[in-house]
Amino acid sequence: MGALTEQQRQVFGDIAVGLDEGHPPEVLLRLTELGLIQGHQPDGGPARWGVPVHLHIQWAQWCSEQVAEDA
Repeated sequence: MGALTEQQRQVFGDIAVGLDEGHPPEVLLRLTELGLIQGHQPDGGPARWGVPVHLHIQWAQWCSEQVAEDA
């Protein structure tokens, strides 16, 4: 994720842990264009955002490695 801005990385991380509300539309659009997040609208309610499973797994592995390095 080196090509992302700090704000884009932060929003991606927030969405990866379920904090998918209140993000700037332009950041959501860019992350969607890059295929890093997906939008869905359950039961016709407000739009929700999530990370595709294969990317979420990679992200979780990266997080685990960061924690191991800090230990």
